[in-house]
Amino acid sequence: MNLKVTIDEKSVELNSYVEMVFSKVIIALISTLRGTENWEKVQLEIES
Repeated sequence: MNLKVTIDEKSVELNSYVEMVFSKVIIALISTLRGTENWEKVQLEIES
């Protein structure tokens, strides 16, 4: 897995544990959605 987090256009360093947790949670959430069986890349954008 390759996970990159950017907040307000600043890259946030993630250690391997945090990267693994983020990745597994995101994968678990996506796997519950219909039509997402064979994905290769996921992009998330969150604005507040």
